[in-house]
Amino acid sequence: MAQKNLSFDDVAKAAKSIEKQGQEPNTKNIREYLGRGSLSTISKFLQKWRNEKEQEKRIEEIDLKEVLGKMNTDLIVDFFSNEHPQVIALALSHLESEQVANILKKFPQSNSQNILARMENLGPVQKSIIDKMASVIKEEIASILNQYHIHKGGKDFVSEVKKQMQGKVT
Repeated sequence: MAQKNLSFDDVAKAAKSIEKQGQEPNTKNIREYLGRGSLSTISKFLQKWRNEKEQEKRIEEIDLKEVLGKMNTDLIVDFFSNEHPQVIALALSHLESEQVANILKKFPQSNSQNILARMENLGPVQKSIIDKMASVIKEEIASILNQYHIHKGGKDFVSEVKKQMQGKVT
């Protein structure tokens, strides 16, 4: 009877099992565990498994509230302007209410009301979905920031400062 070709899934399952036993998976103990396979094939699949595991770890370390909390209001509005209201509701539900209010003020009122209604009806969401969303947002932020020019000062900035000063009692 011919042996079945070794697959990535075979190596991944073996690596997980070996890891659960408190050992570090390597080509030799995976081959021993499986009872077959060339060391070069096992090594290739083991490296792929480690890369995927590292990617999952990076995604788990991303906190949606932290990612969005570091973005200014205009950038968040810009980022979500073409997203489905349900996606926006899910993302914004991780922020403080004051920040959400400031963001929603910048959307057209019909959009804001739609997003609020969806936030109100949100049920539990799997952590993996939230983690993936945070990962995608973090990756996309870099491309958005490249579109913005850093500009200190200028007429618009001074105009905004004057507006803020008029509201302040001295």
